[in-house]
Amino acid sequence: MGFFKGLIVGGLVSGIATLLYTPNDGKTNQKIVKDYLETLAESVDDLTDSTTSLSDALDRFKTVGLKSLTDATQGITDSVERFDSDTKPRVRRINAEIESLSNSLDDLK
Repeated sequence: MGFFKGLIVGGLVSGIATLLYTPNDGKTNQKIVKDYLETLAESVDDLTDSTTSLSDALDRFKTVGLKSLTDATQGITDSVERFDSDTKPRVRRINAEIESLSNSLDDLK
């Protein structure tokens, strides 16, 4: 409890000292604070808009990226299956030729 009491008293004392020793009059200080708060509010609004835009962009990227990845995966799978079906007859012929050559070599021995 002592810390918060000291914090409040310190804040009040420093606020009063600032008001007594400031080189500006009250109207000028009010304008400075008002301008600062307006700039701060605009900055917060800009940050909120930017955060919303970033979130929307990430959602679009996630949706489009996932679809693109799915399409690419399917394309690769299709290509591998086509390659496999195209090469099976060739591999069988090559294996048959190897077996034939092996049998011919065995006959020569």
